Amino acid sequence: MEVFGNVEYIKKAIQKKYDELNKELDREIEERCEEVKAAFSKEIASLKEHFELRLENLSRQQYMKILNEEKSRAKRAYEEQREKMIGLVFEEVMKEAQKKAHTKEYINFVKVSLKGEETGSLHAVGDSDFYRKEFPKLKVEKGFAGMKFRSGDTIIDLTIDGALKSKKDSLRQLISHRLFGDV
Repeated sequence: MEVFGNVEYIKKAIQKKYDELNKELDREIEERCEEVKAAFSKEIASLKEHFELRLENLSRQQYMKILNEEKSRAKRAYEEQREKMIGLVFEEVMKEAQKKAHTKEYINFVKVSLKGEETGSLHAVGDSDFYRKEFPKLKVEKGFAGMKFRSGDTIIDLTIDGALKSKKDSLRQLISHRLFGDV
């Protein structure tokens, strides 16, 4: 092949054209790399945001779970303490009530409660000999405060224990309201 003209000039022209093509190719590669980097950056940011939200959600769920468990535990402890205190109040009320069972007022209460009943046909059962003056056939039993009366299968329970037990729910609510301000 025969070449006309300045060979050096042609070489330089080819080299220049080759360099321009190389620069153009490098620029395209660099642009493509920037596009890929931008796409990856967006994807990485999206994944990072997704995992941060997921982590935040899991943290919140765990926090709420622990908080609810602690609230339940605290509520149970509060309920236990409240019941314990109400029980102590009932014990004190029972002690005071047992003292009242051996008074003239209690005997008057029993007589008023039995008004209209034939007391001679009733079998009196009391917790001590204190009542023997009023009820000579008294049978003494332990384990309660006050008096009971039996007539066949019928029992008239006028004991302090029985009265407190029959009113326990309403008394419990009253005590709870007075001590804790709740129902």
